[in-house]
Amino acid sequence: KTAAEAAAQAEALAWARRHDDAQQAEAQARQRLEQAREATARGERARALADLQAQMATLAQTLQQARDAAARRATLQAEAQALAVPAAALQHLRRQAETLRDAEAQLQAAATVLTFDLAEGQALRLGDEEITGQQRRTLVQPGVVHIPGKGTVAVQPGGADTATWAARREALQADLRAQCQALGVADLAEAEERARQATQREAEARAAALVLQTLAPQGLEALQAEWQARSAREGALREALAPAPAAEAAKAAEGPESLAGASTGPAPPPVAPAR
Repeated sequence: KTAAEAAAQAEALAWARRHDDAQQAEAQARQRLEQAREATARGERARALADLQAQMATLAQTLQQARDAAARRATLQAEAQALAVPAAALQHLRRQAETLRDAEAQLQAAATVLTFDLAEGQALRLGDEEITGQQRRTLVQPGVVHIPGKGTVAVQPGGADTATWAARREALQADLRAQCQALGVADLAEAEERARQATQREAEARAAALVLQTLAPQGLEALQAEWQARSAREGALREALAPAPAAEAAKAAEGPESLAGASTGPAPPPVAPAR
């Protein structure tokens, strides 16, 4: 070879080496760039995961509170329904009780009043009842006073309408008892108390419904769906942040301390049926 050919060959070899070096440097640069981009993306995903988990913790609390409010509303509504006394029936019961009081007053006005003032140790009988000391009895029906060793005294109530008012009172009492029995109460006072408690339960149920509306404006099912959507997003982010199998193997080779577990986020609240 001539000196020129040798020089040319040397130059070509040098150029080839420089070309190879340049390609290798370019490949390394591309690899570093890709690693930097991947590191940036992983950092963004990690921040997104942390933000999402914080949101899910708050959402889990809101969801549980909404479920509690829905359960309380349902319980109170059921109690109100069980305690409720129909307004018309209660009003009729009140009128009937007032009519009975009027009949009682009329009967007392027409009845005969007996006042007893017996000496100590003395007694007599009014019908089957023994009377001693100072006592007072109102007769709406004929009665007989038995005086031991002396005889009897027949008492006839003097009011002309006594029998009529006594019959009316008995009819009103029977009707009132039947109405109370139909309503499942002992008397008007119990019916009034049940109606008061039912009204109170209804007010408390409305308050619970307002709490539920505040916590879940779109409804409990929508809030549950939002939880499930975020839970799915969390799973996708954690999967994206999981190391590739090759990287796992490399970390395993480096030592157990390199296998730090990723955060799994808040546990999902138990799914309950919407009410």
